[in-house]
Amino acid sequence: MPTVFLDCVCIAQHDEELKKAGIQALGGFLTQSQELLILWSPRTFERLWCNFELACFLRQNVASSGKFQKRIRLVPLSMARLLGLAGLTNLWLWLAWLVWVIIESNAFLPGLAVLLASVAVLGPSLLGQLSLQTYLGMRQMQDFLDLYEQLGNFSVRSASCTCCLMNHQTTEGQRILCDRQQIFATIKRWYWTENADPEHHLDHFDKVVQTQLLSEVKSALGIGIPPLQYVIAMLGVPPLTLIPPYMHMGITQTATYDIAGPWWQMMQWMMMAIHVPAMAFLIFFINMFGWHIGLQLRRKHFVSMPCSLCLVMWLQLFVLGSVWCTFAYFSFPKEPWRLIPATCALWAVVIGLYLYAYRHLAKNQRKT
Repeated sequence: MPTVFLDCVCIAQHDEELKKAGIQALGGFLTQSQELLILWSPRTFERLWCNFELACFLRQNVASSGKFQKRIRLVPLSMARLLGLAGLTNLWLWLAWLVWVIIESNAFLPGLAVLLASVAVLGPSLLGQLSLQTYLGMRQMQDFLDLYEQLGNFSVRSASCTCCLMNHQTTEGQRILCDRQQIFATIKRWYWTENADPEHHLDHFDKVVQTQLLSEVKSALGIGIPPLQYVIAMLGVPPLTLIPPYMHMGITQTATYDIAGPWWQMMQWMMMAIHVPAMAFLIFFINMFGWHIGLQLRRKHFVSMPCSLCLVMWLQLFVLGSVWCTFAYFSFPKEPWRLIPATCALWAVVIGLYLYAYRHLAKNQRKT
């Protein structure tokens, strides 16, 4: 089991002497660490002590090839908010879908009323899910652009520290040492080369962050879409709630088409259960596609957030409706020679889209 050092928890906050000793030992902990995880917010690289930890981890981490020998993982805090709320809205969507399945399987409403009932049940859930995910996704992609810009213009000199903000005095008026002088002196021991300018060490550290760290972060995070393992965990679990009722309806032969014999009465519900996760992944991919369009509308065409959100929503609903109608056309009636190929084709499209979206991961694996 890996050992984790979390600075805000592992450094004593109740005792000034222990706190001072913990801060002085930060360099030792970072030197022995095999991976650095940065929970990024817009103020992360504006804090001097965060930059000190980064400088310590980077000082012996760059090989002659320019690649990092130890892993640096940067996770924007906005991504956690996006994935958490998207997971909840995704769960709500499939609970609404379960209500629709019950309505359809028991034939409570005939004809056109069934279609209207499905829109009434699924419509608000789908609109709420898409609008919330689109808004948070656009905000996250903006955060990624701000992150890349922040790293590209990084300067340790502009970072702030508490002692300077307090004018190097406690609330009781006692004089305190300047953290900036101590940190800059330590960075000088790590990054200064002989016969260089007096502030060469600061410029050197800035250059490492602006070039090598920025390149590493871009190759890992790509264009700003969430990591694939998180997407699979978020989208793959909620649709599993539909498997038990689907199995029950297959066993009891509820609302089935007796086309290919008794075996198909059970199998058609299983095939319908298999296509549900594919639709979940497809909806989220269409949503990620909308994030890019919405961000481009805001950055390049100066469209306001509400207008961008409305335009992207209409586009997403059009694309999703087109895909759904195409699938329904080729899979109905629920014959084996129609439903099975349609479901396989749907999964093939979803897998192809995600392979394209996460192609940068494969490139990184080949490089390493």
